[in-house]
Amino acid sequence: MPRSPLFTGYDESVDILDQAEKEAGQYFSNATKAQKAAFDAACARNTELNWPLSPVWERNRNAAKAAWVVATAEARVLYDRTIVELLAGGVTDELSEAWSALERVRTASALQAAE
Repeated sequence: MPRSPLFTGYDESVDILDQAEKEAGQYFSNATKAQKAAFDAACARNTELNWPLSPVWERNRNAAKAAWVVATAEARVLYDRTIVELLAGGVTDELSEAWSALERVRTASALQAAE
């Protein structure tokens, strides 16, 4: 009995979801480069100044993680929307523009902070 061309098996569905998450992750990474650099710098600075796994180290690490969550909140919302749209057939122009706008805002903020 031939399979319906509309049927996708479990493995194929997992592959499709993995690819959508990977592509959405690329958008996310591009839009959050400055925030990732700040998080990495805070973690490196913390490790230089404090004994790993000490209470002070843990507090500083948790503060860096909390700052990351706040700084990337908009990008996480767009990430989720991107996965949904990719699974539905592709990223809309509206969502693509939302990513571009977020990147422009982040770049402008990073330039102002560097001044």
